[in-house]
Amino acid sequence: MPIARRELLLRASALTGAAVALLGAAAPAEAATPTDANGLNPLSILDQTAALQAAIERAAAKGEVLRLHMGLAPRQARERAIALLDEVGIPDPAYKVNAFPSQMSGGQQQRVMIAMAIACNPEVLIADEPTTALDVTIQAQILELLLSLQRARGMGVILVTHNMDVVAQSARSVLVMYAGQIVEERSSATLFQAPQHPYTAALLAARPAQAASGRLATIPGAPPGLLHRSAGCLFGPRCPYATDRSRTIRPDLRDWKGGKVRCHYPLGDPDRHARIAADRRVGTEVAP
Repeated sequence: MPIARRELLLRASALTGAAVALLGAAAPAEAATPTDANGLNPLSILDQTAALQAAIERAAAKGEVLRLHMGLAPRQARERAIALLDEVGIPDPAYKVNAFPSQMSGGQQQRVMIAMAIACNPEVLIADEPTTALDVTIQAQILELLLSLQRARGMGVILVTHNMDVVAQSARSVLVMYAGQIVEERSSATLFQAPQHPYTAALLAARPAQAASGRLATIPGAPPGLLHRSAGCLFGPRCPYATDRSRTIRPDLRDWKGGKVRCHYPLGDPDRHARIAADRRVGTEVAP
């Protein structure tokens, strides 16, 4: 397991009752594996239709999960599955428990995925892009469902998303990731008011609400691949503040202004412009 993911899951073990957002350009994901009851439960629902169909084809639907992980008899498992569907707001759950994905709307499919994820009472729920491919109204309903389940069950929720508006509505703490590394960590309120990493600032500037003259801000370039990474800051090739120092020395994640940042020149550093200029002069002097 990569260090960044292991670090994230270790932190998640202490997040019971909290909502945390994880956003940004992550490294290619590993195949998700089921967890034991009462542990970390990944909810990967980028494509809820495909996920539900695969579950049915593998005979890994709700009833089997409950029998294997909670030791319920078939009849008890069915009753529990119906109760879970009712908890997530599925109408006529006794009928829908036998339905196929093609017989449900996108919002209902998403709710079934959530029911499957909470079936074994996890302490932490990892929701990967839970609002993707849903209209705005259904997105709001799914977010409210996740937050209401979090409050009612006292579980932690890690919300993986690229949608900054979703983060603003839902998260208490935010970890911004770029190329598989955490580059900034702080409370949602302070992150939106004063981002400290250039990548975070670029994400916030790219929101539609921030568009000037009808044009969205963009970040030039592309994230690095796993096999083509510079020795320095991974965001360096796309950063307007990059110097020879940031291109050759990779910054550590360090404490900064009540949170953490992985940057040689945090945006809130009053001396950053002088240090950037000095490092660029040094780079020019040593250049052949």
